Amino acid sequence: MQREFDGDTHETFTDDDRKYIRLKDRKLVELQTLRVNYTTYDVRRDQDSINPRNHADVMVLSPEDEPGAHPYWYARVLRIFRVQVISTHPLASTAHTGPQEMELLWVRWLGVEPGYCSGDRYACLPKVGFVDEADPFAFGFLDPAHIIRGCHLMPSFSDGRTSDLLQTSEPTVARKKGEVDDWQFFYIGIFVDRDMYMRYFPGGGVGHTTNRKFFKDVAEDAEELDGEPTGNQSPDEDDELYFPLDSELPLSDKEEMLGSSSDEENEDESDEEDEVEDGSDGTDIDDWQWDDGYGSA
Repeated sequence: MQREFDGDTHETFTDDDRKYIRLKDRKLVELQTLRVNYTTYDVRRDQDSINPRNHADVMVLSPEDEPGAHPYWYARVLRIFRVQVISTHPLASTAHTGPQEMELLWVRWLGVEPGYCSGDRYACLPKVGFVDEADPFAFGFLDPAHIIRGCHLMPSFSDGRTSDLLQTSEPTVARKKGEVDDWQFFYIGIFVDRDMYMRYFPGGGVGHTTNRKFFKDVAEDAEELDGEPTGNQSPDEDDELYFPLDSELPLSDKEEMLGSSSDEENEDESDEEDEVEDGSDGTDIDDWQWDDGYGSA
Protein backbone atom coordinates (compact mmCIF):
# COMPACT_ATOMS: atom_id res chain seq x y z
CA MET A 1 0.00 0.00 0.00
CA GLN A 2 3.11 2.19 -0.24
CA ARG A 3 2.92 3.14 3.43
CA GLU A 4 5.40 2.29 6.15
CA PHE A 5 4.40 1.57 9.72
CA ASP A 6 6.44 3.56 12.25
CA GLY A 7 4.68 2.45 15.40
CA ASP A 8 2.30 5.41 15.62
CA THR A 9 0.14 5.33 12.49
CA HIS A 10 -2.81 3.33 13.75
CA GLU A 11 -5.29 5.90 12.58
CA THR A 12 -4.01 5.86 8.98
CA PHE A 13 -5.00 2.20 8.55
CA THR A 14 -8.77 1.88 8.49
CA ASP A 15 -10.85 -1.20 9.17
CA ASP A 16 -11.50 -1.44 5.44
CA ASP A 17 -7.74 -1.59 4.81
CA ARG A 18 -7.36 -4.42 7.32
CA LYS A 19 -10.07 -6.45 5.58
CA TYR A 20 -7.63 -7.05 2.71
CA ILE A 21 -5.05 -8.72 4.98
CA ARG A 22 -4.80 -12.49 4.78
CA LEU A 23 -2.51 -14.89 6.67
CA LYS A 24 -1.33 -17.90 4.73
CA ASP A 25 -2.96 -21.03 6.15
CA ARG A 26 -4.27 -18.77 8.95
CA LYS A 27 -1.18 -19.62 10.94
CA LEU A 28 1.22 -17.73 13.22
CA VAL A 29 4.60 -19.27 14.02
CA GLU A 30 5.72 -18.32 17.51
CA LEU A 31 9.44 -17.72 18.06
CA GLN A 32 11.29 -17.73 21.36
CA THR A 33 14.10 -15.26 20.72
CA LEU A 34 14.71 -12.06 18.78
CA ARG A 35 18.24 -10.75 18.16
CA VAL A 36 18.63 -7.03 17.56
CA ASN A 37 21.80 -5.68 15.94
CA TYR A 38 22.74 -2.07 16.66
CA THR A 39 25.65 0.35 16.32
CA THR A 40 27.30 1.48 19.55
CA TYR A 41 28.43 4.99 20.39
CA ASP A 42 31.98 4.23 19.19
CA VAL A 43 30.83 2.79 15.82
CA ARG A 44 31.04 -0.86 16.77
CA ARG A 45 28.52 -3.58 16.13
CA ASP A 46 26.67 -5.15 19.07
CA GLN A 47 23.64 -7.34 19.60
CA ASP A 48 20.84 -7.69 22.16
CA SER A 49 18.90 -10.89 22.68
CA ILE A 50 15.20 -10.29 23.36
CA ASN A 51 12.83 -12.93 24.71
CA PRO A 52 9.47 -12.64 26.52
CA ARG A 53 10.67 -14.66 29.52
CA ASN A 54 13.50 -12.68 31.08
CA HIS A 55 14.64 -9.90 28.70
CA ALA A 56 11.47 -8.52 27.17
CA ASP A 57 11.83 -4.73 27.40
CA VAL A 58 12.80 -2.74 24.30
CA MET A 59 13.06 0.90 23.22
CA VAL A 60 12.14 2.58 19.94
CA LEU A 61 12.59 6.10 18.63
CA SER A 62 9.69 8.38 19.50
CA PRO A 63 8.03 10.27 16.64
CA GLU A 64 6.95 13.04 19.05
CA ASP A 65 8.64 16.38 18.39
CA GLU A 66 6.86 18.83 20.69
CA PRO A 67 8.95 20.62 23.35
CA GLY A 68 9.78 18.43 26.32
CA ALA A 69 8.83 15.17 24.59
CA HIS A 70 10.80 12.12 25.66
CA PRO A 71 13.08 10.85 22.85
CA TYR A 72 12.12 7.18 23.16
CA TRP A 73 9.13 4.90 23.58
CA TYR A 74 9.29 1.70 25.60
CA ALA A 75 7.47 -1.61 25.26
CA ARG A 76 7.43 -5.09 26.77
CA VAL A 77 7.51 -7.90 24.25
CA LEU A 78 4.77 -10.46 24.96
CA ARG A 79 5.18 -12.72 21.95
CA ILE A 80 7.36 -12.99 18.84
CA PHE A 81 5.71 -14.17 15.62
CA ARG A 82 6.63 -15.00 12.04
CA VAL A 83 3.85 -15.00 9.47
CA GLN A 84 3.24 -15.43 5.77
CA VAL A 85 1.02 -12.46 4.90
CA ILE A 86 -0.72 -11.35 1.76
CA SER A 87 -2.81 -8.28 1.05
CA THR A 88 -5.40 -8.29 -1.69
CA HIS A 89 -5.59 -4.50 -1.67
CA PRO A 90 -5.14 -3.09 -5.20
CA LEU A 91 -2.23 -0.91 -4.07
CA ALA A 92 -0.44 -3.68 -2.15
CA SER A 93 2.64 -5.25 -3.71
CA THR A 94 1.71 -8.72 -2.44
CA ALA A 95 -1.40 -8.62 -4.59
CA HIS A 96 0.93 -9.38 -7.51
CA THR A 97 3.95 -11.06 -5.87
CA GLY A 98 2.20 -13.47 -3.52
CA PRO A 99 2.68 -14.05 0.24
CA GLN A 100 5.49 -12.23 1.99
CA GLU A 101 7.22 -13.48 5.12
CA MET A 102 7.54 -11.01 7.96
CA GLU A 103 8.24 -10.92 11.68
CA LEU A 104 6.15 -8.98 14.18
CA LEU A 105 6.04 -8.43 17.92
CA TRP A 106 3.03 -8.35 20.16
CA VAL A 107 3.87 -5.72 22.79
CA ARG A 108 2.49 -3.96 25.82
CA TRP A 109 3.33 -0.26 25.71
CA LEU A 110 4.74 1.86 28.52
CA GLY A 111 4.35 5.64 28.82
CA VAL A 112 6.25 8.39 30.61
CA GLU A 113 4.77 9.44 33.94
CA PRO A 114 2.90 12.74 33.41
CA GLY A 115 4.45 15.75 35.12
CA TYR A 116 7.63 13.91 36.07
CA CYS A 117 10.96 15.64 35.33
CA SER A 118 14.16 13.71 34.68
CA GLY A 119 17.67 14.40 33.46
CA ASP A 120 20.94 15.69 34.85
CA ARG A 121 19.35 18.99 35.83
CA TYR A 122 16.93 17.21 38.17
CA ALA A 123 19.25 14.29 39.05
CA CYS A 124 16.42 11.83 38.29
CA LEU A 125 16.20 8.82 36.01
CA PRO A 126 13.42 8.66 33.39
CA LYS A 127 10.28 7.06 34.80
CA VAL A 128 7.67 5.07 32.88
CA GLY A 129 4.64 2.89 33.57
CA PHE A 130 2.32 0.59 31.69
CA VAL A 131 -0.42 2.23 29.65
CA ASP A 132 -3.88 1.71 31.14
CA GLU A 133 -5.90 -1.06 29.52
CA ALA A 134 -8.68 1.46 28.81
CA ASP A 135 -6.42 3.02 26.18
CA PRO A 136 -7.14 1.38 22.79
CA PHE A 137 -3.40 1.33 22.05
CA ALA A 138 -2.23 -0.17 25.36
CA PHE A 139 -1.36 -3.30 23.35
CA GLY A 140 -0.21 -3.45 19.77
CA PHE A 141 2.07 -4.93 17.14
CA LEU A 142 5.54 -3.66 16.38
CA ASP A 143 7.95 -4.20 13.52
CA PRO A 144 11.26 -5.52 14.97
CA ALA A 145 13.15 -3.24 12.56
CA HIS A 146 12.08 -0.22 14.65
CA ILE A 147 13.71 -1.50 17.83
CA ILE A 148 16.84 0.43 18.77
CA ARG A 149 18.00 -2.05 21.41
CA GLY A 150 16.87 -3.73 24.61
CA CYS A 151 16.47 -1.61 27.74
CA HIS A 152 16.68 -2.19 31.49
CA LEU A 153 13.62 -1.33 33.60
CA MET A 154 13.99 -1.11 37.39
CA PRO A 155 10.79 -1.22 39.48
CA SER A 156 10.01 1.86 41.54
CA PHE A 157 9.54 0.09 44.85
CA SER A 158 8.34 3.24 46.62
CA ASP A 159 5.35 3.46 44.26
CA GLY A 160 4.36 -0.14 44.89
CA ARG A 161 2.24 -2.44 42.76
CA THR A 162 -1.24 -2.00 41.32
CA SER A 163 -3.89 -3.96 39.46
CA ASP A 164 -5.65 -0.87 38.11
CA LEU A 165 -3.69 -0.85 34.86
CA LEU A 166 -4.86 -4.36 33.95
CA GLN A 167 -7.89 -5.29 36.00
CA THR A 168 -7.69 -9.05 36.06
CA SER A 169 -6.29 -11.48 38.57
CA GLU A 170 -6.47 -14.41 36.17
CA PRO A 171 -3.35 -15.68 34.41
CA THR A 172 -2.64 -13.53 31.38
CA VAL A 173 0.06 -13.37 28.74
CA ALA A 174 0.55 -9.68 29.63
CA ARG A 175 2.17 -10.66 32.95
CA LYS A 176 4.84 -13.10 33.96
CA LYS A 177 3.83 -16.44 35.36
CA GLY A 178 2.48 -16.17 38.89
CA GLU A 179 1.92 -12.39 38.84
CA VAL A 180 -1.54 -10.95 39.57
CA ASP A 181 -0.64 -7.24 39.37
CA ASP A 182 1.98 -4.86 37.94
CA TRP A 183 4.60 -2.49 39.24
CA GLN A 184 3.07 0.94 38.96
CA PHE A 185 6.24 2.62 37.63
CA PHE A 186 9.72 1.73 36.42
CA TYR A 187 12.98 3.68 36.23
CA ILE A 188 14.97 3.49 33.00
CA GLY A 189 18.48 2.18 33.57
CA ILE A 190 20.44 4.68 31.49
CA PHE A 191 23.77 3.72 33.09
CA VAL A 192 23.78 0.02 32.15
CA ASP A 193 26.63 0.69 29.71
CA ARG A 194 28.36 3.56 27.93
CA ASP A 195 26.33 3.18 24.77
CA MET A 196 23.06 3.54 26.67
CA TYR A 197 24.34 6.63 28.48
CA MET A 198 25.32 8.24 25.17
CA ARG A 199 21.74 7.84 23.94
CA TYR A 200 20.43 10.20 26.62
CA PHE A 201 22.71 12.96 27.85
CA PRO A 202 25.37 13.88 25.27
CA GLY A 203 22.89 13.59 22.41
CA GLY A 204 23.91 10.30 20.92
CA GLY A 205 27.05 8.83 19.47
CA VAL A 206 28.25 8.53 15.91
CA GLY A 207 25.59 6.69 13.94
CA HIS A 208 22.90 7.03 16.62
CA THR A 209 19.43 8.01 15.49
CA THR A 210 18.12 10.52 18.02
CA ASN A 211 15.54 13.21 18.58
CA ARG A 212 17.76 16.25 17.95
CA LYS A 213 15.16 18.70 19.26
CA PHE A 214 15.05 16.92 22.63
CA PHE A 215 18.81 17.05 23.07
CA LYS A 216 18.89 20.68 21.97
CA ASP A 217 16.44 21.53 24.76
CA VAL A 218 18.53 19.53 27.24
CA ALA A 219 21.69 21.38 26.19
CA GLU A 220 19.98 24.76 26.61
CA ASP A 221 18.80 23.77 30.08
CA ALA A 222 22.33 22.69 30.98
CA GLU A 223 23.74 26.03 29.80
CA GLU A 224 21.22 27.89 31.92
CA LEU A 225 22.13 25.73 34.90
CA ASP A 226 25.87 26.27 34.38
CA GLY A 227 25.33 30.04 34.25
CA GLU A 228 23.75 30.16 37.69
CA PRO A 229 26.06 31.12 40.60
CA THR A 230 26.86 28.35 43.08
CA GLY A 231 28.11 28.44 46.68
CA ASN A 232 29.51 31.74 47.91
CA GLN A 233 30.58 32.89 44.47
CA SER A 234 28.91 36.03 43.20
CA PRO A 235 27.78 36.37 39.56
CA ASP A 236 30.30 39.19 38.97
CA GLU A 237 33.21 37.26 40.43
CA ASP A 238 35.94 36.40 37.92
CA ASP A 239 36.79 32.72 37.51
CA GLU A 240 40.50 33.38 36.71
CA LEU A 241 43.16 33.19 39.43
CA TYR A 242 44.46 36.57 40.67
CA PHE A 243 48.15 37.15 41.19
CA PRO A 244 49.04 40.56 42.77
CA LEU A 245 51.75 42.71 41.27
CA ASP A 246 54.91 43.56 43.22
CA SER A 247 53.72 47.13 43.60
CA GLU A 248 50.54 45.88 45.28
CA LEU A 249 52.33 43.76 47.89
CA PRO A 250 52.97 45.21 51.37
CA LEU A 251 56.58 45.72 52.41
CA SER A 252 56.44 42.87 54.92
CA ASP A 253 55.29 40.42 52.22
CA LYS A 254 58.09 41.57 49.91
CA GLU A 255 60.69 40.96 52.63
CA GLU A 256 59.32 37.46 53.23
CA MET A 257 59.49 36.65 49.52
CA LEU A 258 63.05 38.04 49.23
CA GLY A 259 64.10 36.21 52.38
CA SER A 260 62.75 32.90 51.12
CA SER A 261 64.55 33.32 47.79
CA SER A 262 67.88 34.13 49.51
CA ASP A 263 67.48 31.08 51.73
CA GLU A 264 67.00 28.91 48.65
CA GLU A 265 70.19 30.33 47.11
CA ASN A 266 72.14 29.56 50.30
CA GLU A 267 70.82 26.00 50.28
CA ASP A 268 71.93 25.57 46.65
CA GLU A 269 75.45 26.84 47.48
CA SER A 270 75.75 24.47 50.44
CA ASP A 271 74.71 21.55 48.23
CA GLU A 272 77.45 22.43 45.74
CA GLU A 273 80.06 22.53 48.53
CA ASP A 274 78.95 19.11 49.73
CA GLU A 275 79.41 17.71 46.23
CA VAL A 276 82.97 19.09 46.06
CA GLU A 277 83.81 17.61 49.46
CA ASP A 278 82.58 14.20 48.31
CA GLY A 279 85.16 14.19 45.52
CA SER A 280 88.18 15.24 47.71
CA ASP A 281 89.32 11.69 48.72
CA GLY A 282 92.47 11.60 46.60
CA THR A 283 90.66 10.44 43.47
CA ASP A 284 90.63 12.66 40.43
CA ILE A 285 87.03 13.41 39.53
CA ASP A 286 87.94 13.33 35.83
CA ASP A 287 89.10 9.69 36.24
CA TRP A 288 85.67 8.54 37.53
CA GLN A 289 84.29 5.54 35.67
CA TRP A 290 80.79 4.10 35.62
CA ASP A 291 80.46 0.74 37.29
CA ASP A 292 78.25 -1.36 35.05
CA GLY A 293 77.85 -4.09 37.68
CA TYR A 294 79.91 -6.64 35.73
CA GLY A 295 83.37 -5.69 37.08
CA SER A 296 84.51 -3.85 33.98
CA ALA A 297 87.10 -1.11 34.50
